[in-house]
Amino acid sequence: MGNRVKNERTAIYAFVAGLGFVLVVGLALASVALRTARQSLVVPPAPTGSGVAAAATNDVSAPPSSALDPTKGPTAWGYEVARVMALAFPESDGGLITAGELLSLGPILPVGERVPWDKLKDTRIVQVEMSGSELLAAVASGVKYYPRKNSSFLQMFGLRALCQQREQTTQLTSLVVGEKAVLPGKTYRLAVTEFMAKGAGPFIGLKSVKVKTEPVSLVKQLRIRLFPLGRVPQPEPTYLFTKQGS
Repeated sequence: MGNRVKNERTAIYAFVAGLGFVLVVGLALASVALRTARQSLVVPPAPTGSGVAAAATNDVSAPPSSALDPTKGPTAWGYEVARVMALAFPESDGGLITAGELLSLGPILPVGERVPWDKLKDTRIVQVEMSGSELLAAVASGVKYYPRKNSSFLQMFGLRALCQQREQTTQLTSLVVGEKAVLPGKTYRLAVTEFMAKGAGPFIGLKSVKVKTEPVSLVKQLRIRLFPLGRVPQPEPTYLFTKQGS
């Protein structure tokens, strides 16, 4: 009787040990299979904005964030002002301000600089709706003479432009809002200066622009978000440039 019980226990232990071994091997094989499946499912990032990401493999350059002349390209201060403008109105797709208006606001500040509140001159901003086709036209108009001086060059937030430099002019080839290419037939909401909303700068001749809000003070919005010790942060790139033939 004792030997029988002992033999049954031995058989049970052997069975459990064998089952454990099978489970360990099964889990290992499953892990390898899962890892292989995951690797096979890895998809390279899709081009963003009709070629912006894809163009990264070409000779693409972004202007330095240390730039201090908004008439010749994007600046850190211009990016921050446009960011605050967009935040002032809910559901804005981005913010736009011309180089000329940024210069009128006050000194152009480098990254890390504190905002000199006593030197800022106020202007008013609004939210507008406009078609994608006219948004493309406005950005194209602003970037046309890059890197030469142009008071209509747009300092932007929430948008990213891919442009091609040619012998005499620079052409906008792609514009992205919220990681998606701007569509000519779609409507976009943007924070702009009241001056631009009335058809000035790169908005001259645009027919689809509709003001959706009452104007508010830009300096007040800057104070709300940056006062008292606001510093200019490192901007994200808003313009990428290729040269013709690259």
